Amino acid sequence: RVEVPRSPQDGKLASDLLRIYTPLAKLVTGKMAVDVASEGVESFGGAGYLEDTDIPRMLRDAQVLPIWEGTTNVNSLDVFRSVQRSGGQTLATLLADGRAKLNAAGKAGADLSAIPQTLRALEVCEHFATVFFGPGGLGNSTSGSFVARDFAMLLGRTAVSWLLIAQAAGSGRRSDLVAAERWAATLDQQGLIKSLEAVTEVSGAGSSPKKVVESKSSSSSSSTDKASPLLSPVFLSGAVAKRPDQIRFEDLLLVYEGWANAPQKVAEALGEKAPKASL
Repeated sequence: RVEVPRSPQDGKLASDLLRIYTPLAKLVTGKMAVDVASEGVESFGGAGYLEDTDIPRMLRDAQVLPIWEGTTNVNSLDVFRSVQRSGGQTLATLLADGRAKLNAAGKAGADLSAIPQTLRALEVCEHFATVFFGPGGLGNSTSGSFVARDFAMLLGRTAVSWLLIAQAAGSGRRSDLVAAERWAATLDQQGLIKSLEAVTEVSGAGSSPKKVVESKSSSSSSSTDKASPLLSPVFLSGAVAKRPDQIRFEDLLLVYEGWANAPQKVAEALGEKAPKASL
């Protein structure tokens, strides 16, 4: 479709999909190959560790994929680059393609809990990108790349999910249905959705005043109700929204990792008094 498009519009859509699918495919499959090969070695027990069985070679060969095809961070940054340089067009095309596949699966009568799970992950990616790459968002500063890995990984895994759902809806095979369900159930296994939701909150532009006020009034009593890799998000969202360029990259990493001293570190960088962190 890219080389011989049916129409100029079709060629543009195909080109946008190819541009963003390429780093996503290399990112997700490269990491998965290492995990699968490692499980394969383990399944053979001691024999899997012996060189004369040739099994360890498979693990070594798999490890080259997330290096030779582009490291995880390089592919993640390439996803960011494709979004930024296209003005968000590549991502918009990708998400529209995903929604179309999910809608088609629903209309086909596929009774899959994977559909709402995948749609939620899609919407998290969409909202994150809208805020993060929007006016005043961290995606427009050099320090914004600290979250590229989580965003690209969730986007890639979500894309795999809607492709599996489309396959299951089209074939109707039990094995395809089970594969789609099992994959969608693990979309947030690594806490990627919670991570992006938290970063979206502190990116500034996406934090509604009402939500900030409500969070501030209940932060001391209900801080453990909602799991988040960030501490004191109300304070941090205000700080980042006002002066994103004055926060050091190291401080953003501390916030992102959710370390207990993150609010204090950011406060020191801003010269402001940090709130008491509550876990």
